[in-house]
Amino acid sequence: MIPGITYANTLDQWLTYKPTDPLNNLAASWHSYAGQYCSGQSCWDSQIAPVAAAVPLIAGEIGESDCAATFINPLMTWLDAHNANYLGWAWATYDCSAFPSLISNYDGTPTPFGQGLHDHLLALTGSPAPIVSLSVSPNSIVSGQFATLTWSSTNATSCTGTDFAASGTSGSTAVAPTSNTIYSITCTGTEQVGCHCCGSGKDHRAARGRDDYQTCFTSNRV
Repeated sequence: MIPGITYANTLDQWLTYKPTDPLNNLAASWHSYAGQYCSGQSCWDSQIAPVAAAVPLIAGEIGESDCAATFINPLMTWLDAHNANYLGWAWATYDCSAFPSLISNYDGTPTPFGQGLHDHLLALTGSPAPIVSLSVSPNSIVSGQFATLTWSSTNATSCTGTDFAASGTSGSTAVAPTSNTIYSITCTGTEQVGCHCCGSGKDHRAARGRDDYQTCFTSNRV
């Protein structure tokens, strides 16, 4: 990370004097506080945006000393729009009317400034992704015998089984397959990140994907 001048507040000459970097492994470091240099959108647009378009931009310190989030809210929105990264400063319990303190107590109680950062980041992540598990017992049966499928989930609003009826977001049901069968269940939530799980018996593998569901598979051998 290579900072700008004036305590990293300005990047107007950053691209002009950018170090030689054949590996393209540099990031620009920027600090932004209310009332300091380059603390308005016109400056962000003219001085910061060109840097963010050329290299990764990390605003390692953003904050305000007024016990509010009126400065960081539009700043974070601007940074999000420019695919930049940012950290609030600072994890300290000083008077937030004189210092950019994120917390008022080391138990994590936020100041209004800290609450503003928290709420913005939470809005970006959305609701937790659904998680679901599915198992069968026993794994192997004689044709026509019964086995029990059991499933459970968290952060899910509904679940649908394949080759069996899933009632609710958790439960169990008896199945009597007459041939080797793979059962699956899909649980849907509101988050846009999910995963797919597959396996046989206790051998489960997982891969990340971008969906609003999670699907798990289990097999029963006859």
